This record gives sequence, C-alpha cells and structure tokens, in this order.
Amino acid sequence: FLSYCSFQEPQKNLNFSIIHSDAYLVESGNYDLILDEKGIEMRTADVEEAHKLSFTPGNEIKPLQKGESVLYEDLFDNTDMLIYDQGSGLAAYDLVLRPGANPEDIAFQLENAESVFINQKGELVFPLEGDEVRHSAPIAFQKIENETRFVNCNFKLDGDQLGFELGEFDPDRELIIDPTIYLASEVGTVELRISQTVTPANPTTGTPITYTLRYGARSTTDNPINAKIILPLPLAEG
Repeated sequence: FLSYCSFQEPQKNLNFSIIHSDAYLVESGNYDLILDEKGIEMRTADVEEAHKLSFTPGNEIKPLQKGESVLYEDLFDNTDMLIYDQGSGLAAYDLVLRPGANPEDIAFQLENAESVFINQKGELVFPLEGDEVRHSAPIAFQKIENETRFVNCNFKLDGDQLGFELGEFDPDRELIIDPTIYLASEVGTVELRISQTVTPANPTTGTPITYTLRYGARSTTDNPINAKIILPLPLAEG
C-alpha cells in the first residue's frame, strides 16, 4: 500500500541572533521566539498571528545571552528563567527557583488568553491558524544528596494568568521547572496499521478470492488527520 503524509525534517539546532540590545530572536525549524524585556513572543514562520507570555507590568527584565541560551535574571523573586537549545531544533526553558523562592510568585500574563488551554496530556496549548505551539507538561525536580527527586508539577490557568501548581518540595533547596516548546500541526505524525486476509480460490468451484481488510490511522497529535491509503484490488480471474 501507499500512504501520503507531509512532514518537515527537524532543524538540528536553534539559531540565536540579536534584534537589538534588549531583544533576541530564537529560530527553530518551524517556530520563532522573540525575547525582550516585556515577554516572550511565539509565532510560526508562515503566519502573522502570535501568542505572547508577558511579564508583570513594572517587572521588565532585560534578557542576557549566555552562549546558546538567554537568561532572565530575577524575573520573579529569587527565580531566574533560562531559555536554551533542548536539542533537535527545540527550545526549552528552566525556571530556577533558588532557596526561599515562592512558586506562587511565578505569574505570566497571556495575550489572546481565551484561546489558550491545557490539554489532556497536561500540555499548555497556543493555537496558531491550524498549528499549535505547545509547552510540554512541566517536569520539576530538585537535586538532593546527589539524587534527582521529582516534584509533581502542572500548569495553572487563571483567566489571563499562567502559573504552576507544585506538590511538596524542599523550600531550602533549588527547584527547577523544565518544559519544552514544540510545534504540533494538524497532520502530525501518523501510524498506519493494516491487516489483510486472503482466502484462496477454491480450485473445484472457482470461488473468487475474497479480501478481508482492516485498517486504521492514529495521529500523535490531538487533531484529526487526513491520510490517503491506496489498497490493492483483487486480481481478476483469468
């Protein structure tokens, strides 16, 4: 059988470039981030629509490039934010809570908040004209006595405010919250499963060959997919 599905080869690395002294452009293979003192703007290369995580008014922090990463130092009380290359052309960010930081102080303001939602996987979803920029379900952890201890963590939406809900953790040790940003399209990636049962022709009666076909498609995104499948036809009896 043949199946048709479009896909894009992921970019190997992010490109970091300076727009001006207080702003940076981070280019992935299929989405861009604009980082400035007012927030983080997310957009795909082929649409004008964008979403933005804005910082609290009056809490404008200039981003600083640190190699292949951009740092917002003390973005929230005792909390830094680091945007970096996660690999495979994807951006990720760490919210680094130093000892004594309060997770409830982390609050981003959402533009176009009415369209933003948290899906069943716990991902933060920003719809963009048929595509979705997603922040993966956050992972939170602490390093305690050379051991990584994971902490329950979820995105929290409250009107146009974005924050995090955390389980129990040691407030006297550094805590890191670590989501990844990626693009999910309507096509996505597809797995096709096809089984085919053939009943041979009866040599005495000449009963035609019959085919029992079972097929299905599953998308790795939450969106429906369109896949074209061409199946073989039974051969005509000669």
